[in-house]
Amino acid sequence: MNSSVKSGDTTQLKAAETDYEEVCKENDEDTPGLPAKLETLGLLRHPLKKGTTYGGIEKVVEEFEVDEELGLPHQQSLTAKKALEKDIEDLTSSKDYFEVSDNVIKKLFQIRKLQTQCTLLNIKSVLVAFLKGSIVPLSLSILVLASIAPMVSYSRWVWPTSLKDPTASMITLDIFNILSWVGMVIVLIVAIVKWCGVSIAYPVISVKMKAMALNQVTDEIPFGAKLKVLEAKRTGIFEDFIYTTPEFEVINIKKNIFPELPSIDPAILGVTLDSRKFMIVYWDIKKDIEKVTKQIEHFKKFKLNK
Repeated sequence: MNSSVKSGDTTQLKAAETDYEEVCKENDEDTPGLPAKLETLGLLRHPLKKGTTYGGIEKVVEEFEVDEELGLPHQQSLTAKKALEKDIEDLTSSKDYFEVSDNVIKKLFQIRKLQTQCTLLNIKSVLVAFLKGSIVPLSLSILVLASIAPMVSYSRWVWPTSLKDPTASMITLDIFNILSWVGMVIVLIVAIVKWCGVSIAYPVISVKMKAMALNQVTDEIPFGAKLKVLEAKRTGIFEDFIYTTPEFEVINIKKNIFPELPSIDPAILGVTLDSRKFMIVYWDIKKDIEKVTKQIEHFKKFKLNK
């Protein structure tokens, strides 16, 4: 059996790949017994489970033999990798570790809620920037709109009255009405020109999950969390550990409009040989994670009390 682990970026561990070897019937006869057969089949096994057998791995062996008898080498290759999955599932269940997906992690950190908060902050920022950047044209536009109704009412009164009784005072009121309309049109034109020159700047806030190799973390990790990771490391199940936490990003900031960003708790995940993630520990920074544990009871066992 040939197996190799390829390492790329420190934040990600690629799954190991292996090639299986076809075993002739003579070898099967020479090496009776399931453990020996597991070694010769070319199944990809976890180092802690090599040479062992249990219900899950026996099903993989049976499927592997069916693939071989049907002459399906590509299916044999896929089946061979299932042995690693079964080994990891058996190891993690015995240690009471739970596999976590990206969606589960997002629920743990209430990413949807944070994204909603970011959206509300972005809307607020746009409105504030809009009001600050367009105060002159906005004021002129409000003045024009507020003047329309009184001007119409005044015109409807002054002109019929002056036609019935064209006195000097009424003619003066007519002239004032005309000048008022001209002035309102001029204000409207100025407002339009000002609107064309309005330029506003505002921050756009977003949140996403950030993951990095544990040995690259510069933030302080609580001693209790380190002990949890050490315990997981000593099991030999996990190939690596990653540090994951929500990360806020603010872009296109041109004005001093900085909303207060909440502090979110990080977590440490164990990464297995096939790149699956399992919860190891997470902790409180400012007790805000208590809101999450009430909604996700499944993660209470990983809570670290400092």
